[in-house]
Amino acid sequence: EAKGLSWKGYAEDYPGNCYLGSTAASALYVRKHVPLLSFQSIQNDATRCNYVVPASTFQNDWNSRQLPTYSFYTPNMDNDGHDTNVTFSATWLQSFLDPLLQDSVGMNGTLIHITYDEGTKTNRIYNLLIGPMIKVNQTISTNYDHYSMLRTVEYNFYLGSLGRKDSTAKVIQELWA
Repeated sequence: EAKGLSWKGYAEDYPGNCYLGSTAASALYVRKHVPLLSFQSIQNDATRCNYVVPASTFQNDWNSRQLPTYSFYTPNMDNDGHDTNVTFSATWLQSFLDPLLQDSVGMNGTLIHITYDEGTKTNRIYNLLIGPMIKVNQTISTNYDHYSMLRTVEYNFYLGSLGRKDSTAKVIQELWA
């Protein structure tokens, strides 16, 4: 915010109004999957809390070209594969992504980062970066972690570091076209 950047969190089945309960009536929403609500600086500020919204508003923001500088989209427990399986989740993801990827105007300057965080015993998780700034069919073998992704976002927006593990993390550099 201090750099003039906008942000918003979109969460499927989120009841809105800075709801901090662990689950919602639909049982498909879980608070722990909406990390922005973990910060007291958001919980205790009505303006910031209003930047966490039901995911049903995403498509309208996309279509009207009103997405913020940084968006965080959280699927519900079925669509993220937690309460279903990878086939269900992949089908949902394709139906979500296809219209976005076919919208060349909307995709101009847009980077989509997908993380499947259900890792293996080695704690390796699948990440996918999609956008016109990414090299096509590029696979990297360098080991990165969540702090690397955070550091890459910080680097991209000239934000500096939080001064924690992100400050020594590697910036992801091999993917950029």
